[in-house]
Parts: sequence; C-alpha cells; structure tokens
Amino acid sequence: GEPSIFPHYHGFDNAELETRVMVRELFYPCEPWVALSNSADIQHLRELHGLEIEVDIDSLLDVEGNINYEGEIGDPILGRMHQQVRVFGTNCIMIQMHPLGGGPTMLMGSAFRVEPGGTRNFQFTSSPVEDREDDEELTRVRAMLDGGLAFGEQLARDDDPVFAHIHMRDDILLPVDRALGQYFRYVRNHPRSSTVCDFLT
Repeated sequence: GEPSIFPHYHGFDNAELETRVMVRELFYPCEPWVALSNSADIQHLRELHGLEIEVDIDSLLDVEGNINYEGEIGDPILGRMHQQVRVFGTNCIMIQMHPLGGGPTMLMGSAFRVEPGGTRNFQFTSSPVEDREDDEELTRVRAMLDGGLAFGEQLARDDDPVFAHIHMRDDILLPVDRALGQYFRYVRNHPRSSTVCDFLT
C-alpha cells in the first residue's frame, strides 16, 4: 500500500491482531520527539541496551512524514530477529519484529506531551492470530505479546535515568551518530502546527 502519515501496522488488519497495552506513569522532562530520538541512535542501542544490531544507515527513509529503517538485531529476551522501525510524526514509533522461527510481533509506543517540556508514554504490542478457537495458537501468540512488552519495558527502564536529565545538542555529533543526525534533520523539517492557526482567517 501507499505510505501513510498515520500510525499503523503495515500489512495487517487490526481485526486479526491480538493486542496488549501498557501505560507507563513515569514523567520525562523533555519533549516527545526527544523521547523517540533513541530509536535512531544506533550507538545508543548497542551500548546502553546491549543489542547486537546491524543497520544499513542508507536505508533510513523519509516518506510522507515517516522515517524508516530496518536491520538485524540480537536481544536476550527475544533472540535473533529482523526488525523494521518506523517513526510517525514526532511522537509515535512502531517496531515490527520477526524473530527467527516465530511469527511477527509489533510494538508501538507513543510519547505524549502532558505539560510544556514534559512527556509520558504508553506502548502496546500486537501479533496476528489466524484461529482464535485454537488454544495452542492463542497461548503461543500471548507468550509472544508478553515477550514484546518485556522487550519494550526493558528498553524504557534502561532509558529512564537518561531521559530524566537529558539535554539534546545536535552540534556535537560524532561520525557514528549519522542516523541520529538524520533523525534530527527529520524533526527539524517536520511540519509544525499550532491551535492558534484555527483562529486565523
């Protein structure tokens, strides 16, 4: 299908998905786009989260409001997998994971502004179910969902002390930060909106 600016799981109908939701009450003293910046910080994913990740930086695409990339990662919880990452706007991320030997698991997180300079987030994970009458399949899918939420929660816990004190500067990036630099340009060039516009004629 055509690229969309609205968050969605590419190639799946919501009706065929089993979903789990988790709301995190932790407050981050930063804007939502900052909370999503680590998704493009490949070095950060390797060093802080301990992920074995190989990404083709040149695959980072800006398509109708989305920034996308894919790569191979290794995680202690979910094992080896192929991962597709898509950022919608500046406050929502979707990670589509394909573990080796398992079906797809999708993790989506949204950071929302709760006051000037502050962010909270929630995340949910989904996986397709072919036959809801099949208890064995439901058990397998729900185990994958639990693994997906555990993966997302561990990433968030790793990041908690970072986001509690983060100050973003894009003028001191290193060559290894090329993907993060592309994300900063993406955010800087993203269309802005304001409720004030509704009152202008």
